[in-house]
Amino acid sequence: MKRAMLLIGVWGAFAVMLLTGHAGAADDTDGAASLMTPPILLEYVNAEYPAQALEQNLQADVLAMLEIDAEGNVTAVDITQPAGHGFDEAATMAMQQFRFKPAMQNGEPISCLLEYRYRFVLKTETVETVTDAVNDTDSASDISNTAVAEENQGTAVLTGKVTDMDDRAIEDAIIYLSGQPGGAAESDASLELEARTRPDGGFELTAIPPGTYELTIQAPGYQIYYGGEQLISGELKEVSYRLVKETDEYEVVVRARRAPRSVTRREITAQEITKIPGTDGDALRAIQNMPGTARSAMGGGEIIVRGSSHADSGFYYDNMEAPWLYHFGGLTSVINSDLLENIDFYPGNFSVRFGRATGGVIDVKTRAPKSDRFHGYIDMDLWDTGILLEGPVSDNWSIAVSGRRSYIDAILSNIDFGDDFKMKAAPRYYDFQVIADYHPSEKNNLRLFFFGTDDKLVFLYDNTENPNFGGGDNVHLMAYQGQVAWSYRLSKKVSNQLDAGLGYWGGNNAYGKYEEKWNVMPIMLRDELQLKFSKTNELNVGVDFKAEYALIDMRVPGDYYVEGSPDFNASAHDNTVFIDGKRFALKPGMYAEYKNTMVPKTTLIAGLRTDYFGNVDRWSADPRFAARYELFKNTTLKTGVGLFHQAPDYAQGDEDYGNPNLELMQAVHTSFGVEQKLSENVELSVEGFYKHLDNVVTASDAPMIRDGQMDIERFDSDGEGRVYGMEALLKHNPTDRFFGWVSYTLMKSERRDAKGENWRVFDYDQRHVLTAVGTLTLGRGYSVGLRFRLVSGNPYTPVNGGIYDGDSDNYVPVYGQTNSARMPMFHQLDVRFDKKWQWTRLALTTYLDIKNVYNAKNPEFPVYSSDFSQKDWVTGLPIIPSVGVKLEY
Repeated sequence: MKRAMLLIGVWGAFAVMLLTGHAGAADDTDGAASLMTPPILLEYVNAEYPAQALEQNLQADVLAMLEIDAEGNVTAVDITQPAGHGFDEAATMAMQQFRFKPAMQNGEPISCLLEYRYRFVLKTETVETVTDAVNDTDSASDISNTAVAEENQGTAVLTGKVTDMDDRAIEDAIIYLSGQPGGAAESDASLELEARTRPDGGFELTAIPPGTYELTIQAPGYQIYYGGEQLISGELKEVSYRLVKETDEYEVVVRARRAPRSVTRREITAQEITKIPGTDGDALRAIQNMPGTARSAMGGGEIIVRGSSHADSGFYYDNMEAPWLYHFGGLTSVINSDLLENIDFYPGNFSVRFGRATGGVIDVKTRAPKSDRFHGYIDMDLWDTGILLEGPVSDNWSIAVSGRRSYIDAILSNIDFGDDFKMKAAPRYYDFQVIADYHPSEKNNLRLFFFGTDDKLVFLYDNTENPNFGGGDNVHLMAYQGQVAWSYRLSKKVSNQLDAGLGYWGGNNAYGKYEEKWNVMPIMLRDELQLKFSKTNELNVGVDFKAEYALIDMRVPGDYYVEGSPDFNASAHDNTVFIDGKRFALKPGMYAEYKNTMVPKTTLIAGLRTDYFGNVDRWSADPRFAARYELFKNTTLKTGVGLFHQAPDYAQGDEDYGNPNLELMQAVHTSFGVEQKLSENVELSVEGFYKHLDNVVTASDAPMIRDGQMDIERFDSDGEGRVYGMEALLKHNPTDRFFGWVSYTLMKSERRDAKGENWRVFDYDQRHVLTAVGTLTLGRGYSVGLRFRLVSGNPYTPVNGGIYDGDSDNYVPVYGQTNSARMPMFHQLDVRFDKKWQWTRLALTTYLDIKNVYNAKNPEFPVYSSDFSQKDWVTGLPIIPSVGVKLEY
């Protein structure tokens, strides 16, 4: 009944949107207003050449991030690549006076961020400052010529050259000069002149009456140049202009203006990633500081989103599903953070372009390798050493290669942990990534991405209470994956994104007398067509295909662990189940999503996704709806409702071991929130949510016939769940001095094994999660940051004593009510210090990242004596200082 009502409601809204969208289609003439255009430099200011640098004959490039408001004013300058010697201060003072034509989206001016390179160049007899970024005017020196031709006496000549950012001549660029000679007050006559560049990029405009003129340069494949020139009588003015390719590295980052295709999207940018304390500059670990995420035990790598299991969320690298995000223990992610463009985190009510998940979605986007010149670095810290090399290999190709290898195993393997625990091989990991980017035009881009990761861990322990698990653990995980992404814009209204991937994911986990070996080869294909019917109507349709071929060989306990089961779930008498063979499953999916903005200040999004899950032979149909409404200028309301499905894992639905008759797990997401901009850089968002879960997999002893013999089904789909709460995020967006946020989640996550039973709390229920993050730039390359976390302890099932088992000469625990006890509250402070030295082409960064500054002894899980009469706590990691050094070229 709930599902039927949801379908009727969503498709009713969808029908209304289609009708209103058809009525609004005539409002658009060419669809151009729906495109975002970057800011254009109108007023360039020469910086005063630093006296210190001039005395030493120094030149430099200063790279900065400019914050440009909707009026075209520069409101903040953040030096991202300092040069020292007074260059940074001089460039900042000049760039603060720049004036831009603001960036535009949907025909309205918007604020944005712009990466800008200010270049200081020494000339033979004069000192000039030139810029090497958007709307560059290089070597704009005024040269008076006393031998102006007779026909040009009393007028001016404008001559020069047009090149790209690498000083390559641009042929057939069109130069337009327009204005009123002598100024508007002296003449009403309008003058328009046109010239076209020669093969060497040169051009000439003659017999120009003196005055102030607007200048426009257009060339296919390049951003339009807008500028101005003031010409005086009898002058020969020689100039050079550099144009920026549409695919160049100087990109505009629009901040929180375009409505996402989901109710809530939280983005983490590169500037925020690298300096968050307690993460060692790791991008994906920063996600654990966002509202809606619970803390994983012992700093592990689980991403627990809004009270759902880690396995219930989807993880993507460049639109392709990823096997996992972290190396062992969540020490670091498997992808180099310096290769990432951004990370989008959707805690719920995500778009229909994502499926096969009932929790949340993390969408990781890699960036194009740098194409201006070759760059590289070596980065070393307490855990590992990494290298990166990137740069252009031709006019249209650029490539990046990165690798990393840990050496923490060499340290921990020599530490004495006592007689009961011996580290034979501590966590060892390595990873590598290769990105190749082909960008022949602004309409066409091809991205090749290949990555690999390998983890291994071996440790021994004695005196276990259960002989089945005696001896130790031997874990080996590996994943290799190749991906291709091709984006193509057919016209202003039609574009397409095609992605394909092939992977190899493998694992071997041996523990006691049990062992699990598995190898999965996923084949993935995604294609999305984007159609913009008008500036108020947009349709996205796509296919999302996945096929999995698996080889498995397992010896596992007959009593398989499910959520809510006690830790000591296997006794000495447990039967061993053998599973081997080949498995193949098709998972094709299709989706369509319609976006309508015809009603002023309102965005409506309705979508439908359908999937087939071959491993359990089930179909799903998921309607979803989201809406955003700008109540006031800086206040936006948002809401959403949707249906989500995912299949049980392979073991649970396996015909030899599990129950092939399991249903698809189902979740209904509902949410309502408000986003409030408090100032230019400070934003507040508050969101309430409710999530209902059906067909949750639980343990079952019910009989079933398997291979002609009586057996138990082990699993059923009788479980139910509910999650409700609120999230708040107060965020200060990055400026030249500070960024940070405070997030708080109040949530309750409950489960029950069958309808009619009492509710119990979920294994990862954390009622309160408070996180404060902040980084302050002190100047001269110094910065300091901190992170504080205060989190409710995880629930656990208490042990109320033990009963002696004579057959196994062991004590069997007597458990209390499931998850009826809770561990003490977790609290921890992390601090990070950074110092960066910058030279012309080299940069050296050192940092000290101290985890658990005041050495809090946070309980992580209980341990018991052999007869279960006494309990103690295993505490988390102590204070850990990590020193890092990064040398960049």
